[in-house]
Amino acid sequence: MSQENITLILLAVIGLVFLIDFIKNNSKNSIEKSVEGFVEKEKEEDHNDPLDWILNRKKNISLSIILIPLFKVLTHFFLFPNLHEVVVDNIPLESSFEGKPWSYVKEIKEKQPMNLGHHFEIMFIDRLELFIPVTIVFLIVIWFFNDKIKAQ
Repeated sequence: MSQENITLILLAVIGLVFLIDFIKNNSKNSIEKSVEGFVEKEKEEDHNDPLDWILNRKKNISLSIILIPLFKVLTHFFLFPNLHEVVVDNIPLESSFEGKPWSYVKEIKEKQPMNLGHHFEIMFIDRLELFIPVTIVFLIVIWFFNDKIKAQ
């Protein structure tokens, strides 16, 4: 099995675990209870201590740390793919006495995008500037759905 297949399988397993956890914890009764608990917690919380705010949102922060690099890779893969040259044919330069070529020149016909595994390998090497817009868009989406996201 190649490294990119293992990476994709691990990402699928992590996603499945988060999906199962989300489905398990979001039945109708648990949503109502969590909203009531959230409202009570917000009234009790002291908003002056950032450390308490971070400690109350460990799952949210860890999920963000996982998702932002994943979104960066997907953005890099779909919007700014790295290209590699596809060798179509070897063209002989000179021929020997028996008609066998002495040397070849590679004829490059087109450039094709690299696979997703390659983009995971260069996640923290190439196109690091993509982390800025991905993080900004992620934070805007989180801010927009802030009232629906509970602190976990």
